[in-house]
Amino acid sequence: MRFINIVEEPEQNLFPPAQDEVLNRLLEIVSGTPGNQLVLSTHSPYLVNDLVLSAKAAALYHRIPATDILRLRKLGKIVPRTCAIDIADMALYETGEDGSISKIPVFHDTFDDNNALNTALGSWNRKFENLLDIEDELPNEN
Repeated sequence: MRFINIVEEPEQNLFPPAQDEVLNRLLEIVSGTPGNQLVLSTHSPYLVNDLVLSAKAAALYHRIPATDILRLRKLGKIVPRTCAIDIADMALYETGEDGSISKIPVFHDTFDDNNALNTALGSWNRKFENLLDIEDELPNEN
């Protein structure tokens, strides 16, 4: 028996650490039986980044020898083996403002970070940096 789990926006009403826990559980389920599949829709950059971590961890699990227990334990604390999914077994798509759907390409065993969610985060970060610059220009309150 295999499962095709379709989950729409699992991030709803959850803080990022809880989103991480939900995704890890879903990844454990999908990796538990050959043929299991997970279809996930999200607006959460945290979940997208967690999928990138999952793929990177899977690549590292393949590279670290089974005898290197210390590194495997260290890796397992970051991403448990049951949550590490090969990037070849993943596909990431984004929807454009015009309703178009495009597949995010893979470069060097990770997803290209030039996507709408990362662009939005980058814009927010630049705005916050600009606010900090203005704050630095103000006289000290001491």
